Amino acid sequence: MKLSTCIYRIFPLIANFLGSQMGESGEVGGW
Repeated sequence: MKLSTCIYRIFPLIANFLGSQMGESGEVGGW
């Protein structure tokens, strides 16, 4: 598996996790 593919698969999970930690259900950091 390419590194870029791995990042694309994992990034949404990280963004969702950070969003839930901040208590924001919308955009996080402009993403």
